[in-house]
Amino acid sequence: MNFKDYVLASALPEKKDFEIIHRNKTFNLNYLNNPKPLKNLSQGFFNRLQKLNLDELKKFYENAKNKYNLLRIDDKKYPKILKKIIDPPVYLFVWGNYKILGQPALAFVGSRRATAYGKKVTYNLIFNLNFPWVIVSGLAMGVDGFSHRAALEAGKQTVGVLGSGFFNLYPYINQKLAMEIVENQGAIVSEYPPHFEPTQYFFPARNRIIAGLSQAVIVVEAAKKSGSLITASQAAKNGRDVLCVPNEIFSLTSEGCFFLMRQGVKSIFAASDIEEDYFSLFPKVKNAKKKDPMLRYLITPKHLDEIAKKFKKSSSEILSQLAQMELDGKIKSLGSGFYQAI
Repeated sequence: MNFKDYVLASALPEKKDFEIIHRNKTFNLNYLNNPKPLKNLSQGFFNRLQKLNLDELKKFYENAKNKYNLLRIDDKKYPKILKKIIDPPVYLFVWGNYKILGQPALAFVGSRRATAYGKKVTYNLIFNLNFPWVIVSGLAMGVDGFSHRAALEAGKQTVGVLGSGFFNLYPYINQKLAMEIVENQGAIVSEYPPHFEPTQYFFPARNRIIAGLSQAVIVVEAAKKSGSLITASQAAKNGRDVLCVPNEIFSLTSEGCFFLMRQGVKSIFAASDIEEDYFSLFPKVKNAKKKDPMLRYLITPKHLDEIAKKFKKSSSEILSQLAQMELDGKIKSLGSGFYQAI
């Protein structure tokens, strides 16, 4: 992290602003003493540059430079998957393990007023994911907090995306959770410099980062007008999958999910419904497919009858084969006739 980038990040540049400034070889911080519009520089960015106080920013920078990483969009460390969205953040501040930002990830979003059902579903889905997904969410109350907590308890890495800077983490009640995430090789990220306070405009904007860091967004509970549906919209706009969890029809936190379902969004009932389309992201699964089609098929739980039908064998033949695979430590019985690869 250097001071020049910290200053520019504080004016929230768009990608085109960043490109204009870095093409201008003579640009330096002295420009801020008498700023003049540069050709094609966005007016909003120029206005924000004019308002910056370098002395004040220097203090914030000194407090932040040894605690956090700052990834720039032209940096090799910047997550490639995020760079592909329509409006990627030029700068990304990272508290913790920035290396996980490029790993396969699922975003879990939902109501801040989540019900007991929402909590149960979130925990169930995350605990039953077989692949080493990174879990992404917004570190808010409700489903966000449940998602991060479930990931930690399930031994998975997790990423919290903020609508504020690290010095003003919101909601403050999740400060302890944020520290646990970082301590367990996860990360907290924000496009806003650490000294930025939360505003009502920052939270909708950060939702594109939640979607952008993920292969898919899972909506657990959501009202029809909610941040969760903004995240789902951002995901769809940027070519990411959107999945939703059905709920009871009279619940206000079901309206958003039913709205998505009417738009054709896939409903999920188990972790296996999420993972069935993503085997190619995980090399071990690829290798299992090449070596043994049965193992590939059993990456997610399957019933004996399903397996027999798939491989066109009698139940007794399949049962004998499964028994041997279980003895070999390749699969496990889940009870009630269900089996799964280990």
